[in-house]
Amino acid sequence: MTSINKMALLLFAAMFMFFISCEKEEFESISLNENQSNTDFTPMSFGELKGKSRTASLEAKSISDTVITWASEDGFYFEQLGNYIYENPDSGDDVEQYTVWLEDTNFMYAIKTSTGEYYALPKWDQNNLRFSYLYSFDEGIWLPNKEVRYSRQESDDDFLINFKYITNRYVSIDWDRDAFLGYTYDIFLNGEKIKENLTDSRALYLFRSLNEDTYYEAKVVAKTEGAIVKINYFSFTTRKTIEISDFDLEIIDIATDAITLSWSVPEVTNSSAEIEYRVVVGGEQTFTTNTTIQITNIQVTSLDIHVLVEAIVIDETYTVRNAVHNDFRLAGQPIEDNSVTFNARQASIGEHLVQWNEPVSPDGQDFIYAVYIDDGNDTEFVTELPGTVTSIDMSNYIGAYFGLIYEVYIQAIFANGTSATSRVYMIMEDF
Repeated sequence: MTSINKMALLLFAAMFMFFISCEKEEFESISLNENQSNTDFTPMSFGELKGKSRTASLEAKSISDTVITWASEDGFYFEQLGNYIYENPDSGDDVEQYTVWLEDTNFMYAIKTSTGEYYALPKWDQNNLRFSYLYSFDEGIWLPNKEVRYSRQESDDDFLINFKYITNRYVSIDWDRDAFLGYTYDIFLNGEKIKENLTDSRALYLFRSLNEDTYYEAKVVAKTEGAIVKINYFSFTTRKTIEISDFDLEIIDIATDAITLSWSVPEVTNSSAEIEYRVVVGGEQTFTTNTTIQITNIQVTSLDIHVLVEAIVIDETYTVRNAVHNDFRLAGQPIEDNSVTFNARQASIGEHLVQWNEPVSPDGQDFIYAVYIDDGNDTEFVTELPGTVTSIDMSNYIGAYFGLIYEVYIQAIFANGTSATSRVYMIMEDF
C-alpha cells in the first residue's frame, strides 16, 4: 500500500470516529436570533454551578439604590431586590419569587421558589435582547427560555418622582411626562400592585384612602415597547390630620358702600403654620392675616350681599380650609316688606319671557324694579326697569352658558325704602 493510500485511509477513519462521537454525545443545536448571533455566552455547567452554590448562598445582599431588571417585549419583567428576584407579569398579581444562588460575569443564577426550577438570567449586555435559560433535568442541559433585556439603573437617575401634595389621607405625585411619552405604568404600594398599565399622559398619580401619620413604601414601574423598564422606589409618611375649628364672624359696621368685619381666631391642631384669611364680599376677594378688615367701594350687584371669611393653613404640601358665611345689605338698601306681594311667572315653558302683575305701592308713590338672575352659582343684577313695566325678555341677559333651568328675581323698590320680591324658575325644556 502506497503512502498516499495510507494517508487517505487514516483521514477517513478520523472523520468516521468524529461523526460517531457527535452522535453519542447528542450535541444540541440552539437557534439564535440576529440579536444573539454575535455571542457565545451560555450558562456554566450544572455540575460547576452546584459546586459553587453553597459558598455563594452565604453571601447576603442588601437592597441598594441600583435597580436591576430583565424585561421582555410583552411587558413581563424580572426585578432583583437583594437576594431575591421577582417575576412580574404585564397584567395580574401572580408574582413569582426566586432566590439568587450565584452571580458571575455573564449570568445571574436563581431558583424559583414555587417549583424549585433553576434559571440563568443574562447580565452582560444592556443593549440587546438575550435569552434567559431554564435547566432541564430530563435532558441535562440549559434550554433557552425567554428573551429579555438586562438593565441596571440608579433608582432616580432619570426617573424623578415629585411630591405635589402630602396630606393625612392622600398623596399626589408626578414625573416628567415628556421623558416618558408612550410609557405605561404600574403603581405599587407596600409591595402590592394597586394600578396596572396606567396610560395617563399627564404622568401623575394620586394615592387615596391612606391612614394618617403612616409610613408607606411605593414604586412606579414605567414600561414601553422594546423591553425597556424603568423603576423608581420611594417612600413617604402621611401627615397627622390638621384641623381648623369653627369660628365666629361679626359684621360690626355697615355703610352705604362699605362694611367692617371681625372674626375670632380658630384653633389649629397638628400645625404651627400661620393662618391666612380669604375674605370675599360681593364676589371680590382679598387676603389678610388680621382678624378685622374694612371692605370699601362695594357695588350692589345682588339682593343680599354675601360675605365669606375662609381660614387657610398651608403647611408645606398640606392645605386645610374652614369658612364662615353671612349675608347683609348695605345702608340705604331697601328693606324687604313681606306684606306686599306680587307674582312673577314664565310666559310658557321654553320661553325666556317673564311676566308679573303690578304690586301695590305701600306709600302710593312711583317705584322701580331691579331684575336679578341666578345661574345656580351666583345671583347677579342685570337691569333696572320703571314701575310701569310688567314683563321682560331674559334672552338678552342669560348668555350661552345657562342650562335648562335658571332663576329670575323681580324686586320692586319703593320710595319709602322698602321692597318686595317675586322669583320664578325658568324652564327651557319640557320634561
